[in-house]
Amino acid sequence: MEGKQIFNAAEAARIVGCTPQEMRFNLEKGVWKFGRVIYPNATGKKLKKYIILRCDLKKYFGLEDEYIEACLNHQ
Repeated sequence: MEGKQIFNAAEAARIVGCTPQEMRFNLEKGVWKFGRVIYPNATGKKLKKYIILRCDLKKYFGLEDEYIEACLNHQ
């Protein structure tokens, strides 16, 4: 197990090759089942929070740690 274990929507989007907006939309609508959307009323904050676990992302898309690290380190 390498590196960061919890990703936000922008990081997960970079890994799977979509925009952060697509990532948020697909998680909210339940199209992708690997992440969690925390709604403002649950946190008392004004914005939604997106939590994507590395293990769930790897399993859903069949990704390797090396690929994930390369995507995150590539600017």
